Amino acid sequence: MKSTPPRPHPSPRTSFFAGRLLHHKNVDMLIRAIAIARATRPGIGCLIVGNGPEKPRLQQLVKELNLEDNVRLMNFVKTTATSTA
Repeated sequence: MKSTPPRPHPSPRTSFFAGRLLHHKNVDMLIRAIAIARATRPGIGCLIVGNGPEKPRLQQLVKELNLEDNVRLMNFVKTTATSTA
């Protein structure tokens, strides 16, 4: 039986993670899943917001998997609410 290659998904999707970048949170698995999904959804994206000891390793993984156009890592920025009263 002849298999048909998967068709690209018509609309790109973005996954989102926000939190401390720690090993036990398995954010690397999210990045690897994006690499797999990109085969059928080239425009898929992922936004990872957070800081932590895993960040350098995750940045390296994004480069190794050539996901620079699909995965964006951003620092968490704490804001303080101000009152004008």
